Amino acid sequence: MREAMTQFRASLDEFISTEIFPGLCREWLYRQWETLPFHPMYVGANWGEGIPSIDLVVIDREEHGILFGKCCWNKQSINAEEVRTFLEQSKAFNPHPVEEWNISYAFFSRAGFTKAARRATEKAKCYWIDLEELDSGLQPNENSRNRRRIRI
Repeated sequence: MREAMTQFRASLDEFISTEIFPGLCREWLYRQWETLPFHPMYVGANWGEGIPSIDLVVIDREEHGILFGKCCWNKQSINAEEVRTFLEQSKAFNPHPVEEWNISYAFFSRAGFTKAARRATEKAKCYWIDLEELDSGLQPNENSRNRRRIRI
């Protein structure tokens, strides 16, 4: 029975990491549309064979806004190397001409962020969302009933 419970806990954590947590992060972005630099028309992810995956991609083609998001369900805080790697990987998905787009980033973390991670953004516009902020942003409010419809 102990072995079964150990396997269940490991599977549950993996399931939360790959399915539940990214879904909650997408919903948070959906509900926070008024605080984003543009109104999201599409919220999804980008996976492809031979290219790095991006957990969240938020786009508004009309206002030329794009946000790339990383969802980390790790027990360790996001560090500077993870931030730099993500910023570099997301460049492959930048729309062209890049100068015409408002590009921002969102980092969602179960365990928070190191100070070095926040400094590693090289002045990019970033949102830092820990579990407390995620929970707060997912609470129902008046604005959630009047939000624009987007595709998920």
